[in-house]
Amino acid sequence: MKKILIFLLMLFPALLCRAQEEVYIDIKPNSVIYQVPSNLTVPSDRRLQYDYSKAKKKKLKKGGRLLVSSLANYNRAPGYDTYIAKEKGKSYFVPIDVVKDNSFIVGINREIAEASLMLSDSLEFYKKAHESAFEGLLATAEQGAVHCWDRILGIRNNPDSILNVHVREFMDADVNRYREIRERYRGWTQTLSPETRRTAELFAITKTGLTKGSSGACDYRMEFTNLSPRSIQTLVWTGKLLDKAGNELTCTARNRPTFTGKFTGPCPPAWPAATLWRNVAYHPDAERIQLSSVTITYTDGSRLDIDGPALQTLLSMPTEALPAGVHTESHLRDLNQFEIDHNQLLQQKKRLFRINLPDEEVLERQNLERWSELKTEISRKGLRNGSMQEILSDGRFESILGREPVGNAVKTYLETARNLDRMTAMYSQFRQDNFYE
Repeated sequence: MKKILIFLLMLFPALLCRAQEEVYIDIKPNSVIYQVPSNLTVPSDRRLQYDYSKAKKKKLKKGGRLLVSSLANYNRAPGYDTYIAKEKGKSYFVPIDVVKDNSFIVGINREIAEASLMLSDSLEFYKKAHESAFEGLLATAEQGAVHCWDRILGIRNNPDSILNVHVREFMDADVNRYREIRERYRGWTQTLSPETRRTAELFAITKTGLTKGSSGACDYRMEFTNLSPRSIQTLVWTGKLLDKAGNELTCTARNRPTFTGKFTGPCPPAWPAATLWRNVAYHPDAERIQLSSVTITYTDGSRLDIDGPALQTLLSMPTEALPAGVHTESHLRDLNQFEIDHNQLLQQKKRLFRINLPDEEVLERQNLERWSELKTEISRKGLRNGSMQEILSDGRFESILGREPVGNAVKTYLETARNLDRMTAMYSQFRQDNFYE
């Protein structure tokens, strides 16, 4: 921060002059000074350049000591060569050759020279950074074309290698997806009471729904996931039929207020299941079934009863915590076993990828053309201002400009271009204010 402040003070030394303690200059005897016209405004952010040779003169026979209020320039040379000082309440231009000691104005001019050098060095740095970013962008386009050609040769000469990459990408995405879901679900269970958490760690209801036909016949669907280490043998639920307002209804066909359904497994550990019970009830106003209890019997004979607040909590689980149809813990517990379990699915994927390889070669050929065209455009337009904006707006390159690493190369190029524009404008203004260029 201190360096920035010093830099700004060097940019505007006139401000420095007024911000410092009072500065006095000693005038030589028989010196002539020139009155500042009343209609002349002294700027605070840049040098004042003024030809005061025709201004009203005043001769100081005995010299004197005057208070400096600002600085100005007469000869259009770099830096300052004139003081603006007060004498009996009026402002005067005081040339440096009538002042006994000009160390103050010499120091200010030295700061201007140093600031100019600093800005010049910074401008050169940003030019080189911009040129480097341009070369990096050009190299990235070249690498993109080479990569596409390598892919085309790989598809032709070594398709199994390409297929294995596809399969591995599929596997990695699948594993990462399950891991993310597991962490989300665990995070949700940590918000529950200890008793409800124990139930949620064994069983999850991921989706329920009632569909109604024109005759009033109601089908009920439940999707759930067995999170326990045991297989589910049977699941029995009971519930009540409700209308839109939440009022309990009685089945018009069976004349009873409660309903039940049974699922028969087995459902292995960490696997989802979905069951549809058809015609569980009849009523034209039915909207949903409110579960009252769920009883699970495992293949080892043990049982899990879920009702009351615990059941309502399971039913209100956020959908993103554990999406319906997701296989969970067992895959994540042992990724090697996960790969074995998915071997058949992977073979299907591999066959599908093999079928699509010809289309993939066509796509890579199109990308190769785009990369080559992009490289040509970058080389042709060069570092001309606004050239990258033209390339970005060209629809031909839309499919590849968002890819990595070309996306990062484009961002770096644009950032260096903006920095260079800012520094160029700053340097130009500084030279204009202090060197009259």
